[in-house]
Amino acid sequence: MTPPTSDPDQPITADLLKEMRELRCEVRKMKQGGQDLGLLRKEVEELRTQLASLVPVISQFAELSKLLKSRDPEISHLKTTVTQFE
Repeated sequence: MTPPTSDPDQPITADLLKEMRELRCEVRKMKQGGQDLGLLRKEVEELRTQLASLVPVISQFAELSKLLKSRDPEISHLKTTVTQFE
């Protein structure tokens, strides 16, 4: 596509009108792309927030897993008690 000329005396031709429509279409696509990018950024931020809230929970599960695998007498007693309730 050739850029439109900036000569104000040049009459508006069908070719110029076509170029103007194409440029408007490109501008719309660029704006839509910017909106899509904005939505993606928002979704990424929401996912980061959700992940951040999961990290402490995962850490607690890891600690609990270590405790359950340990040979600590108190933990063994708790395991026995829980088994009795099941």
